[in-house]
Amino acid sequence: MKKTIFFLLLILIAIGIGAFFIEDKNGQTLLKIENIELPRIQLPILFPTELTTGSQKNQLYRWQDENGVWKFSNTPPKGKDFEVMDTDSNTNTIPALQQDATEK
Repeated sequence: MKKTIFFLLLILIAIGIGAFFIEDKNGQTLLKIENIELPRIQLPILFPTELTTGSQKNQLYRWQDENGVWKFSNTPPKGKDFEVMDTDSNTNTIPALQQDATEK
């Protein structure tokens, strides 16, 4: 089983590399290195301001649709009765355990 998977993997690699050398009817290779673009990745901010400046209050809006299903959003719905829910951005944080000086 391992040999079969290894063999199939080698075939896939050979096909991928071969596409750079196989020419179409116009004499152009199927793939060119110039045509390959890496996706543009936007890195997240390492220290967002809400983590460094303390808690931040956010408002959520809650309402029920015509089927009785609760819906939540950060913008109020138009034409529906809704409830405003104030939330704290640090709701899901857990404080670190404090170690007594005598336990060391």
